[in-house]
Amino acid sequence: MLSTHALSDAAREPPDSCHGIESDTKRRKVRKGTRSCWECKRRKIRCSYSTTSDSLCIGCRRRGTSCVRQEYVDETAAAASSAGNGGRHMGDRIVRVEALIEQLVKHVGNGSNGNYTSNGPGPDPRRESNCLAASCSSHVMLTPETLPPLTTTTPSGGTRYENISAALHAALPPREDISLMIKAGIDVSFHRLMTHSLAVLAQSPGSGKANLAEMPEAKTHPTLLAKYLLILATCLQFAHPELHADEIRRLSEPPRQLMRRLADTAISLVTSKDEFLGSVDGLECVMLESIYQANSGNLRRAWFACRRAIVVAQMMGMHRSGVQQPLHVIDPSQPVDPSFIWFRIVCADRQLCLMLGLPQGSLDVSMATEAALASDSPSGRFERKQCVIASHILERNESSDAAMNDDFAALQELDAELQKAANEMPSKWWLVPNLASALHDPEKTFWETLRLLEQMLYCNLLNLLHLPYMLRSSKPDTERGGDNYKYEFSKLASVNASRELLTRFIMLRSFNRVAFSCRAVDFFALTAAMTLVIAHLDGHRKQRQRQRQHGAGMAGINVLAHQRNGDRAMMEQVLENMEGVARLSTDVLSERSSSLLKSLLALEADAAEGKPADSEIDDGQFLRLGIPYFGTIRICRGGVVVSMEAPHGYTADQVGGRFGAGVLPPVQPPFDVATAMPPTPQQTQHITRASSPAAQLPGLPAHQPLVPQSPTAINDALQQQYLYPGLTADADDWAFQGVDMAFFDSLIRGSGVESVSDGDSWAN
Repeated sequence: MLSTHALSDAAREPPDSCHGIESDTKRRKVRKGTRSCWECKRRKIRCSYSTTSDSLCIGCRRRGTSCVRQEYVDETAAAASSAGNGGRHMGDRIVRVEALIEQLVKHVGNGSNGNYTSNGPGPDPRRESNCLAASCSSHVMLTPETLPPLTTTTPSGGTRYENISAALHAALPPREDISLMIKAGIDVSFHRLMTHSLAVLAQSPGSGKANLAEMPEAKTHPTLLAKYLLILATCLQFAHPELHADEIRRLSEPPRQLMRRLADTAISLVTSKDEFLGSVDGLECVMLESIYQANSGNLRRAWFACRRAIVVAQMMGMHRSGVQQPLHVIDPSQPVDPSFIWFRIVCADRQLCLMLGLPQGSLDVSMATEAALASDSPSGRFERKQCVIASHILERNESSDAAMNDDFAALQELDAELQKAANEMPSKWWLVPNLASALHDPEKTFWETLRLLEQMLYCNLLNLLHLPYMLRSSKPDTERGGDNYKYEFSKLASVNASRELLTRFIMLRSFNRVAFSCRAVDFFALTAAMTLVIAHLDGHRKQRQRQRQHGAGMAGINVLAHQRNGDRAMMEQVLENMEGVARLSTDVLSERSSSLLKSLLALEADAAEGKPADSEIDDGQFLRLGIPYFGTIRICRGGVVVSMEAPHGYTADQVGGRFGAGVLPPVQPPFDVATAMPPTPQQTQHITRASSPAAQLPGLPAHQPLVPQSPTAINDALQQQYLYPGLTADADDWAFQGVDMAFFDSLIRGSGVESVSDGDSWAN
């Protein structure tokens, strides 16, 4: 941005006569007391000086123009006049252009849209820049309707990022592809939720539209081009392979390939370059990158992008409530609400941290102040309060084990806050939205889908709040000589929240089976399904335990017995939806989730039939889950048997384990012994029902049995590759992205269980 300090000394200094070196040939007779300059006279404005001895008037100092008093000849005007008719009326044209610019700046920057804020008095830098730019082109009359997009220019006048803009524009698909997408209704995007509150969106129809028809020009600023590319990529994530089959066949390239190319181009040329992150538009691009990565199943890459957005927003001062420093906006036509953008960034960061078991990037809770809540809609207030509660849950999860074991009062307080926030919503708001009824109404579909997602966010938050205490009721209370019945509330809360979430997941995925659409709900559903199955397994174990304690003729109590049939039917429907999405989109996450859920359901069915409990030495059925960066989890059909194994050659501490190494023999990753090839992406998540030494991995070809291998250098290398994928590996190489690790870490850590000696009793 230009300022008077960027101008040359010659442009600011008055003629020699202004410094006392007077020339009689240049002196003119003027009325006594006249001290105004030629520039202010031409502009017909008042000429004033800061002090009587000041050689430059205030107006010329602000504009960066020469200040020549009227008692001296204006050589600049005389030279322009003698140059011909082309410069005769230059001053008048400049005045008209600057007047228009000034009116436009007042209209755009009057505080209604927050595009520019200032912490103190002084000239508006944008006004100076626009006025100086207008002086360079006397033949263009600018109006609010014809104002061109702002670009960063070099002193020579050329576009600094011309090559980058050209490369980004070249990545755009043909205009025919854009027309096909709009005609097919694939121009759907939730990106406006980042910058517009629900109250604002409700007042403008077409909230879910991406405005793809407004393709940027080749000379548009790279940040705005990258923004369009990322929006286009997120729209392509909604393309349904069957419903949009005709339009997809007519596209210039397959949708998945196209969206990856668009996103990779924008990320490599803009969002990964720090020089483009100094504007609000650049910050929005980083958040679009996070949305794209999350919908692609790459939660860790999404988390990295979101964390960068937090840092950039903090550099802009968005985290300071009530105090705003000047913000650079490339596209002044877009409204900017810094406090709302900050809230959205923090909210997205906390949701990703809850799924991945990572610490939050900011402890700010200003988004739920009375002033912030008063300016939002009921749904918006609900989101803000949940964001604060999510922060408290993350704080608890980062606390020590001792603190977690003695914080039941804090648990009750957070649960009460969640209940209060939920009770403020109308009763009918909690009905499961019927998306099929809004099939032919895009506006209604947008709002009903948004309401469904908000309900699922609440259910997931409630489940994660109580998950660490779900199994605590199974551990004997040595102080009172009985069970921890007070934690039965946490078990029931997790079960009910999981049940409500899966009901809504079925509705969403029955209506929308696109794998890359609303990807977070797939991880929510996986967590809810595992919670529900483990709760039923624990119920079966406790029922048999009480039968032995009170006699074989006494019926054990299982509070979930009557809900089991309905829960299984629901989880089987979830399983069908996951398998359908996996077939339709060849999605790795849906495939691995369905395999895991199928194995868990089979294990629960065996436990419900009362088959003999497993022990450490028998050959009964159980599940072994190899979890990268965590170890191995074992779940028996005789109950919830969870134990930590350190991988071969590593200690429990090295893999993040808390509960001791060597409980079970190490599990080797599956691979073809003949070729010694590393595991394929489909074999990465090690899940097996180990009923016999030759048991198969779900989805593993029959010619690759899981055979225990003796430790070798090759085995160690493969095991390390299997247990330690790249921290930013994509979903094809690391399907669950660490969501399973966060789930079992929370479950085991909160329960206080270290190991299980048999299928029916917890070891202290």
